[in-house]
Amino acid sequence: MTRHRFNKHPTPLTALSGATTLTLVLSSISGHSSADAPSATQANEHNRPPLTTPSEPRTTAKQTPSSAPKRLTRTTTHEKLTFAVGSYFSHGDYSSTKPTDVISVPFRISYQRNQWSFNAQLPYLHISGPENVLVIREGGETVVEASDQDTQRQGFGDLRLSSQYVLPWQPINKARWHLGGGVKVPTADENENLGTGEFDYHLYTGGYYRQGSWIMDGKVGHQWMGDTNDTDYNNRVFFSLGGRHLLSRSQSISLHYSHKDASSDRSEAVESLTASFHQKLNYGWKVSFSAGMGLSDSSADVFGGLQISKSLIRKRRR
Repeated sequence: MTRHRFNKHPTPLTALSGATTLTLVLSSISGHSSADAPSATQANEHNRPPLTTPSEPRTTAKQTPSSAPKRLTRTTTHEKLTFAVGSYFSHGDYSSTKPTDVISVPFRISYQRNQWSFNAQLPYLHISGPENVLVIREGGETVVEASDQDTQRQGFGDLRLSSQYVLPWQPINKARWHLGGGVKVPTADENENLGTGEFDYHLYTGGYYRQGSWIMDGKVGHQWMGDTNDTDYNNRVFFSLGGRHLLSRSQSISLHYSHKDASSDRSEAVESLTASFHQKLNYGWKVSFSAGMGLSDSSADVFGGLQISKSLIRKRRR
């Protein structure tokens, strides 16, 4: 008969590790051996939270509900500052026996912020022809009772200020509508017949419609002209109609017809047809060429010129 020898000095319970001691105590209570009990490492594994499976998408900071309203309420501000200078030439007789030549060098600055835009333009003029011809924009018009003596005069013309607002609603898909107005400040020397010496005001509305590479646009407005001691000017209606064709992302051509009612009883309506070519360059530069012809005796027979502009664009998100 085989005898089993037992150690008279059993290993004290305190010599076991904490995890082994806890295992033996639990085993004795539950009736299971230590071999059936999970190890401390296995117990810790069971206590860990389950890992995220590939089918369970992780929630990032951008997808939290608290960040969504902030992202949705952000707005973008578009700003554009443009400087431009040009040179225009016109030739016409304006119902006179002598022709008038006008060279105009306009300086322009404009600022656009979202739907609003503001514009200021001041031309330097050189006029050769009868004194009774005044410059209207880049052309001329017979608007005063003055001598038809052939003279040469030069100097700054009238300052023109204008603003425009693009309406947020679209009556037709791919169409926009705008409202605008302006004032002519009499900065020209009226003694040299470079201007009328009076304030003029105008309001207008217009819009455009785009279909593919074609853009149709139009404008209609009313002008209130200031009277002088010599002439009572007529308040008049003006309008324009035309279109632009986009040749590429940087080139386009346009053709426009414009009409202005007669400014006085001694003149006719101003009518003209203008063709233009626009070329966008790098770094915000742009150059435009234009040429046209008059369709009435109060319009320049022929005219043309160019304009060079530089635009600075900034977008801000807040």
